[in-house]
Amino acid sequence: MSAKHSVTAGINLEEVLKYADQGDPDAMLAAVGYLAAEGYIGEDAAPEINERYLGYLNKLTALGNSACFIYLGNIYVT
Repeated sequence: MSAKHSVTAGINLEEVLKYADQGDPDAMLAAVGYLAAEGYIGEDAAPEINERYLGYLNKLTALGNSACFIYLGNIYVT
C-alpha cells in the first residue's frame, strides 16, 4: 500500500463532505487533505470539485488556519 493510500484509508468521502458542507472545520480540513492526496483537484478535475475545494480553503483561512492560507496563496499564484 502506498503512503498516499495509507493516509486516506478508511475515509468515507461522502460523509466527510456532508459535514464539511455544514461548516464543520475538522471535516473541511479532512476533505481538503483527502481531495488533494487522492488527486481529485487540479486542471483535469471536475469544476465543481475544484470550487468546493477552494471554498473549504477560503472558509478555513477565514477561521485562521494558516496552513490553508499558504495553500490558497499558492493556488492563486500558480
